[in-house]
Amino acid sequence: MKEELLNLIKESLEIESREITLDDRFSDFPEWDSLAQLTLMAVLDENFGLNLNSAEFNSIKTIGDLLIRIEVGFLNN
Repeated sequence: MKEELLNLIKESLEIESREITLDDRFSDFPEWDSLAQLTLMAVLDENFGLNLNSAEFNSIKTIGDLLIRIEVGFLNN
């Protein structure tokens, strides 16, 4: 799941050539803006069934935080 998430984020931000880690903060990516956030939210819903609104997503600071949120969602289903 971790690698799939990292790849989806790289595709969504169009940064396939850059390495990213679970410690990376979304706000640190120069490509991060409201459109990137909406794109990633749609990708997360499509690929993981994780439906977040903007306020919920804004509480997630790092890629690792997002992975935990996805894993908790799978455990609760």
